[in-house]
Amino acid sequence: MKRKELFLIICSVIGALVFLFIAAPTTNHQLTAFRFSLRLLPGSGFTKMELPPVGSIGAKTHWAPWDLVLTLQSIDLDGLQQLLATPGSKDILLTTLFALKPRLLCQFLLKAAAIAALGGAWGCSWVQHGKRDFLRGSVVGIVVVLGIALITSFTYDPQGFANPVYSGALKGAPWALGLAQNAWDNWNGLGNNVSLFVQNLRQVMAKATSQPPPEKLEHDFKILHVSDLHNNPLAIDFISEVSNNFQPNIIIDTGDLTDFGTTVEEDIVNRLSTLKTPYYLVLGNHDSPIVADKIKNIASVTLLNGLEQIGDLWLMGAPDPASSTNNIAPASSEQISTQVNVIQSWLLSAEELPFILAVHDPRIAQPFIGKIPIILTGHTHTSCIEVKDQTIFINAGTTGGAGLRGLLGEKEVALTAVLLYIDTTGSTPVLDAVDNIRLYPRENRFELTRTANL
Repeated sequence: MKRKELFLIICSVIGALVFLFIAAPTTNHQLTAFRFSLRLLPGSGFTKMELPPVGSIGAKTHWAPWDLVLTLQSIDLDGLQQLLATPGSKDILLTTLFALKPRLLCQFLLKAAAIAALGGAWGCSWVQHGKRDFLRGSVVGIVVVLGIALITSFTYDPQGFANPVYSGALKGAPWALGLAQNAWDNWNGLGNNVSLFVQNLRQVMAKATSQPPPEKLEHDFKILHVSDLHNNPLAIDFISEVSNNFQPNIIIDTGDLTDFGTTVEEDIVNRLSTLKTPYYLVLGNHDSPIVADKIKNIASVTLLNGLEQIGDLWLMGAPDPASSTNNIAPASSEQISTQVNVIQSWLLSAEELPFILAVHDPRIAQPFIGKIPIILTGHTHTSCIEVKDQTIFINAGTTGGAGLRGLLGEKEVALTAVLLYIDTTGSTPVLDAVDNIRLYPRENRFELTRTANL
């Protein structure tokens, strides 16, 4: 292939992608009682369902570098009521969807191909100006669309919605995630309650009120994991709001409640008493004996320093070695080693092995990976959920957005927390799911990513 021809193809591909980006193909359709639009946007292989004004639910479903965005535009309440009241409404919806699918996809692909063809011809014009060259550029644009369609089709996995990502109003998160995971299974139940559903739907959509979590998780023991508040008053408001909406049984804080461990910062310590949920804290290197003494006066807060039984769960927590001094520097290697030995001695003498170990510094946690089912840490200000040698390793990041350092930075540091759903009904506790929660106060944006089947 000549260099000039290769350059023409490259320019045509770029032109097609630019046109697809600027004039994103959109198609509108009516599916029984639901009217929706489908768009193709540049992205990272997500399928997103936008539910105005509640928010959006998305999941990684394919490899193509484009997102499929499905937006609910309106609901015909009378039509929905008739549909739900009809025997076999679930099958009717499926039949209608499958009948609509070829026409919808054809219309969508034709629009995308037309846009890409124009873009390909435009890109080709950078190199050649002949009619035949414009035609070649248009063909390249159409091939680009077909390539995207084929990659999406062959790699598409709807099971990605087992781990949905929610973005929108905080109060809408439990409702939206419940919708994503349980709505289809509970379709018949929805029909049995059609009158109540129709009566309240507008109110639900208007106010985005909190609904119960998915049925499989609503009876789980819920733990809200927070860390590194760093004297940020917004952190307490954030914890309170998440607690009110998700109703955790307990809160576990893995340290650095304050920035300097001084009496000047006692306001955030006192505000812990306003939280209605039992609060368990392991001190971090930014905390101090002064902070520990203040916390001992708050009845709802427990300082972890050993093994605790909470309901059917055994929890072990150890303070950061540096918290026993007024020095906020991270613990030395010798201090870390000493604390590891202390925890190992606790484990040897424990009547029950803990299901959860909570420490501030991940260095203390490393020797216990593979020995304890769940380890909670903080310190790094980087939220993560990983499986290491059969241990689920969770870092809550920074619920205080790194404190003053985060406020002074040009780029906003998210306030982060993690919600754990634990099934305690069996002989051994099981972690069912984890919600990674992020709040961006400056942007007024809330995100939640659920991970199941860890």
